[in-house]
Amino acid sequence: MAANLLKHGFSVIVAGHHNRDPIHRLGQLGAVVATSSYEAATQAGVTLLMLPSSTEVENVVLGKDGIIGALTPGSILIDCSTSDPTSTRRLAEVLKDRDIGLVDAPVSRGVQGARDGTLAFFIGGEDKDVEHVMPYLRVMGTDYFRFGPAGTGHTAKILNNMISLSTVAIVAEATELARDSGLDIQAFYDAVMAGNGKSGTIEAFGKRFISRDHSKVNFRIELAAKDLFLSQELAAKTGKPFLVSAAAHQTLQLAQVLGLSKKDISNLAEFWSL
Repeated sequence: MAANLLKHGFSVIVAGHHNRDPIHRLGQLGAVVATSSYEAATQAGVTLLMLPSSTEVENVVLGKDGIIGALTPGSILIDCSTSDPTSTRRLAEVLKDRDIGLVDAPVSRGVQGARDGTLAFFIGGEDKDVEHVMPYLRVMGTDYFRFGPAGTGHTAKILNNMISLSTVAIVAEATELARDSGLDIQAFYDAVMAGNGKSGTIEAFGKRFISRDHSKVNFRIELAAKDLFLSQELAAKTGKPFLVSAAAHQTLQLAQVLGLSKKDISNLAEFWSL
């Protein structure tokens, strides 16, 4: 995402990270490397966060040495994380009191979409803030969906993940049933993709399910479980039953108990072989 901003002429300041390789690469592309998120925020009119959850977002913004002390009036914070909408709305109110805008803009289409600049954004926030940050989002994505005030982008993303992650679980289960039933797995996938079972999830995970190569970690099981827990909380607040996706959530929770928390979600294809 940062590389695409640089490619299109935006000035980018990146904060230090425990994984130095991407920071080094961005520095070579022209980014200014700050020693901390606080230092980076002091120099930015627009600050973008991409973190695992609301816990990390709140720590970075409101915690010890939080960037709230560095953000200037009139600046805007973009949260591209898959965050808890309740936390997002609460944070938006805190920032508003300091004349700082908050736009929640979580993304889909994964690591490849981030590299290619083809992300889809789920956007929430005040109109003036959204309009201000759209030039930044346009060079990182191709599709933009506006939902309403702060928190609505995160709500939409959680429901999107509820669908996609539940589908990953059922595709993994069907894959192992097909394998155990003696089917040629490639032929099975080709047949599914030619019919009503076709989905973006199969396109994204099919090759890894077939090859059983899960060494590359794109999306950890613990983060998938977190996202389905957030959808469970949404259901509880609306009073709606949480049935089908609850089974997927329980599958992910059991995978964590079995020590797969840090593994890629494609490892669910091996779950039935443990």
